[in-house]
Amino acid sequence: MVHSETKRQIIHELDRLGISSSRLGYRYLAMGITLLASEPNTTMSAIYQNVAEKYYTSPKAVEEAIRTAIGVGLERAGEVNYHEYFGEILLNPTNFIAKIARKIEISDENFEYCAPAEATTPTVIGKMLNKLCISKKLNGYRFLCYAICLVAEDFTYIDHITSVLYPAVAQKLNTTPSRVERSMRTAVERCFSQCDSYVTAEIFGNAVNPKTGKVTNSEFIAGLAKYVVIGMDG
Repeated sequence: MVHSETKRQIIHELDRLGISSSRLGYRYLAMGITLLASEPNTTMSAIYQNVAEKYYTSPKAVEEAIRTAIGVGLERAGEVNYHEYFGEILLNPTNFIAKIARKIEISDENFEYCAPAEATTPTVIGKMLNKLCISKKLNGYRFLCYAICLVAEDFTYIDHITSVLYPAVAQKLNTTPSRVERSMRTAVERCFSQCDSYVTAEIFGNAVNPKTGKVTNSEFIAGLAKYVVIGMDG
């Protein structure tokens, strides 16, 4: 398991570079950085293969998602910030991952890429949901709490929210996947209609859709999972 401080370091660097946690490339980059930081001699082809096996996809899809995430990050963070961070090196997935990996300290060689269990307790997540104006009286509260726990431990859930995450929550809490989705959506809508915008902006940032003024269920869960892992809840 990756030490929590290592996880926070990676999240901090990716956030600094404008890489959104709602993008597939974010999770691929995070695992790739972890692999290279742990084993500096690992080749990029081996990294793509390992990430692909972890996330049930192909090495080519991994590389494409990483390239896309870097491109979007460049647009969000700005060329000046990227130049200060990377200097004159050619900006490609290999150099991007290598640069960040050199800044990361791996404390446990026998790792599995996942979130630290101590950060995913229902108490911590419940505190954040209350801060976001989601009351315990709402069905969506307990569904979101369990879903965020699952995603914080394994981000692959968020890639399969309809086929895997909703059914997992439904089975655990003795309900149906459709009710889970609907109740979560109601809770998220309550959050963005009642919670102060500066609070939601602090947690979800640019993920908030400027047209609707809110995020989707998957963006809400992913954003909050990342937030509690970082330990920014106080």
